[in-house]
Amino acid sequence: MKVLLTTLNAKYIHTSLALRWLYVANKDKFDISFKEYVIKEEVITIVDDLLLQSPDVIGLSVYIWNVEKVKLLIDLIKEKSPQTIVIVGGPEVTYEPDYFVENWNVDYLISGEGEFVLGELLTAISTKSEPIIEVCRKEDR
Repeated sequence: MKVLLTTLNAKYIHTSLALRWLYVANKDKFDISFKEYVIKEEVITIVDDLLLQSPDVIGLSVYIWNVEKVKLLIDLIKEKSPQTIVIVGGPEVTYEPDYFVENWNVDYLISGEGEFVLGELLTAISTKSEPIIEVCRKEDR
């Protein structure tokens, strides 16, 4: 299972420490990588670049500055590649998980710190077992 973590940073000079922590915490257990973009980039270009890497799972960090573009990004990912599993996390979704699961085209949402929860969720997905309590699933709604 190929996993790609991504986010849309506010500027080129910003980097996402969250993606790096998620990567480091899970790199020995999964085929996982990360790629960053900025909110100024065209969404369709980002989607094409992400899907060019043929991920089975795309994980996105959602922040106040990228929430609208990430929603559009997810909609386009699901339109072009409906089988791709989409996981969201980050500060913006943590405080209103029900809203995002009910109104966004995501498969899973991690609420709170995700460094170890992500690994447990990826294990659950790959073994087709039940995810842990910190995870909201679209199919449970």
